[in-house]
Amino acid sequence: VSQSTKNYDSYALALEWQGTVCKFKNCEQDYTAAGTWNLHGLWPDADNGQHPFFCTNVPLNWDGLSQDLKKQLALYWSGLYSSQQQFLDHEWTKHGTCWRTDYGTISQMPNQLQQLMTTIRTHSQNPTDFLNFTVTLSKEIYRVYDLLSQNGISPSTTATYTFDQIKGALVKTFG
Repeated sequence: VSQSTKNYDSYALALEWQGTVCKFKNCEQDYTAAGTWNLHGLWPDADNGQHPFFCTNVPLNWDGLSQDLKKQLALYWSGLYSSQQQFLDHEWTKHGTCWRTDYGTISQMPNQLQQLMTTIRTHSQNPTDFLNFTVTLSKEIYRVYDLLSQNGISPSTTATYTFDQIKGALVKTFG
């Protein structure tokens, strides 16, 4: 099934706490950088439920990625329960091919994100830009681990937190 459309309203940045994921799934890899949440993906999203996916046939050339980018991906965007290459190929093919820097307005984004988007909009759309951008969101702009820690929420095998506690910390910071 394919749905290619310009009609999306936002991006969904999906992060996951590796300790919980690996508790319920059989993780093949568990070496996400300390003090970070693992990236699961970045998706164009639409309020009407008609978000785009599989928009182009541009492949992810894993061998063409720089060693530095591969290292960053391993630290921040681990496949956890599938091979790194297979997982990122899926994320690019399904979601990344729909990520367009020339769609929509960036005026409502935080200033730091607007600057990053402006820089990226000067380059051609390609998998490397998408992967770099998504890692930058996680490790530099939306540092969820740090944000939650500042609000008294830390990953633990014994402590639990309510949805409202976590949501409250995120809303307090991001609005």
